[in-house]
Amino acid sequence: MALVGLVLLVACANVASLLLARASGRQRELAVRAALGAGGARLIRQLLTESLLLAALGSLVGLLLAHYGDDLLLALPLMGESPLAITLRPNGTMLAFTACITLLATVLFGSAPAWTAARTDLNVALKAGAGRSATASGCGRAGWGMRKLIVIGEVAFSLLLLASAGMLVHSLLKLRDVNPGFNRDKVLLVAIDPTVVGYRGSRLLSLYKDLAEAVSELPGVRSVSLSAVPPLGRRQWRTGVFVQGHVPGPDEDTTTPWNLIGPNFFQTLQIPLLQGRDFVPQDASTASRVAIINKAMARFYFGNDSAVGKRLSFTSPEGGEIEIVGVAGDTKYESLREPTLHMLYLPYLQPPTGSGEFDVTAEIRTEGNPESFVGAVRQAIRGVGRDVPITGFTSLAEEVNNSLAQERMVAELSSLFGLLTVILASVGLYGIMTYTVARRTGEIGIRMALGARRSQLLWMVLRESLELVTIGVVIAVPLVLVFTSLISSQLYGITTGDPLTTCLAMGLLSTIAAIASYIPARRATKVDPMVALRHE
Repeated sequence: MALVGLVLLVACANVASLLLARASGRQRELAVRAALGAGGARLIRQLLTESLLLAALGSLVGLLLAHYGDDLLLALPLMGESPLAITLRPNGTMLAFTACITLLATVLFGSAPAWTAARTDLNVALKAGAGRSATASGCGRAGWGMRKLIVIGEVAFSLLLLASAGMLVHSLLKLRDVNPGFNRDKVLLVAIDPTVVGYRGSRLLSLYKDLAEAVSELPGVRSVSLSAVPPLGRRQWRTGVFVQGHVPGPDEDTTTPWNLIGPNFFQTLQIPLLQGRDFVPQDASTASRVAIINKAMARFYFGNDSAVGKRLSFTSPEGGEIEIVGVAGDTKYESLREPTLHMLYLPYLQPPTGSGEFDVTAEIRTEGNPESFVGAVRQAIRGVGRDVPITGFTSLAEEVNNSLAQERMVAELSSLFGLLTVILASVGLYGIMTYTVARRTGEIGIRMALGARRSQLLWMVLRESLELVTIGVVIAVPLVLVFTSLISSQLYGITTGDPLTTCLAMGLLSTIAAIASYIPARRATKVDPMVALRHE
């Protein structure tokens, strides 16, 4: 919403600049109206009414685009890959919001041009028709100064948006490069929930074991395992843990994420097993309870000592000691941006008392494209339990990609908005420089008649543009620092302000602004001195 608001602000600034130019061209008309008795309030009311009519027509067109363009927007690549549910159909609330924004924008950005035009000097404006430029009047000078301020503001907000978008894209690239701790390639995930058709207790555990064995026998399947919470599954189980020999501190969080997994889980996901052993089929409900912890948890509780053979227990009522039989590498659990968490793995054949009946996800490492195994895996599962519900197929690589759906959407939309504001600012800068050339036509003719070189005239016009851009950039830098601190929760792996991204945004904006200014500046060098001298 903040980014959209900035785009609206820049667009309204462009419209205000156009209204100032339009009012400047109507000074003689307004002066005649004032001479015939129209007061300042009457003139302001007239110009505001015209602005409101333009705004209302623009809003109507925007609503029509919103009504018929939502399918097009959802079909864009940045939306089509998103697992997020999005509804863009306008409703009554949206209509009311648009009406309020239209009225507010009209009052804010139409009143200044109207107020400036209403303060026309009658004597100067009425003489303009006799040969004197309207821009020479006080109103013209006031409008010219206000247009400069508008362009400076456009440049500042454009840089703010462009730099923010660049940082969000930079954060997304950083997140994509994060090592999740497992190999995401060639792994098929199959969500299974037999509990909805009545599987319970030992019958449920036996079914899971048979399913894993059936799928592992398929040609092209390298290894299979099961887990109650899949990698980056966007849900988390936590439990209080007491580790033998460790005295918790007064403010220490003793809760730890945990997961139920099957044999070959670490082999299937290629998570390194640093100490001890993996779970085996013999780790059943009748055997001694065992667990595997990750490296971060082992380092926290045991330092450089081996964690294998140590014991822990749940602080919940079911209690019971659990022997640590292995230490696995650290992985990302819920999202790629999370810090490294402690992790406790338990065999699914030894579910803790009170954990309830649980569904699982089968992790299947294949030799080729995992999506080509969907049919064979479905058939193997149906061979074990024809009534077992399969709730979804996806690849682990796609799951990792989907975990960045929000970050990707924000980065791409903000980039779109950033480029849009740069275009709007460039249009505004082009307009004001074109206005500059027209306003100084007589001066340019005199300079050329006195022997000024075309390069000097080109630099004279460009310098004025570059001054406006420089002032806008200087104003934008502290705004970038403040705004990026507000969106710091969306950033990852970069510092607030990100000097590299900010400098690149400044370079891009300055280049586009220079191109937008060069066209009218070059036109100034082609002015015929005789025509220019007769301009006034």
